[in-house]
Amino acid sequence: MRWASAGLPLDRRYEVDEFVAEGGFGVVYRGRLLPWKEPVAIKVCKLDPAEDETLRPESHSHFLTEAAIVAKLTHPAIVRVRDFGVSPMPDGQDAPWLVFDWVSGRTLADDLDERWNDPPRAPWEVLELMRPVLRALAMAHAQGIAHRDIKPANLMLMARAGGNDEVPVRVLDSGCRRCSNSTSAASRPG
Repeated sequence: MRWASAGLPLDRRYEVDEFVAEGGFGVVYRGRLLPWKEPVAIKVCKLDPAEDETLRPESHSHFLTEAAIVAKLTHPAIVRVRDFGVSPMPDGQDAPWLVFDWVSGRTLADDLDERWNDPPRAPWEVLELMRPVLRALAMAHAQGIAHRDIKPANLMLMARAGGNDEVPVRVLDSGCRRCSNSTSAASRPG
């Protein structure tokens, strides 16, 4: 599902620059908000090839509903969802997408890999890193939303430019789902 080359538009508002990463549910690109060229992260959700094409409009509807909920989450430790939609991809199929603020840094997973042979972090350092994440998750849970994909690869360690008020880590990805007792497609694990 990757774009063949950079510079392709998405929904006439964004331009795809380069491939960043691919996960189980989507492909992330660095892109730009047009016409200002502001950097953004664009996540295009993967289509399930086993899914009956007649069910795709229902899946897209669930996606749009959940994206609207997640876009309302505002916390300094959560990367903001700026936009979302369903648009035709270069292969001609419609696919859901999300646009996030672009954040620079390295993931906690990369950091842990690099520190493999180093002594573990001091407890105060772990607390400093995780406190904003826990506060962000508590805020989301208070609104009935669970992330459901918290892992080191979805936590971005920020390069600190100075000042103690800066959040040292941000929660990435939109693994968020509305909490529900239902087992509908929108609330099943995965």
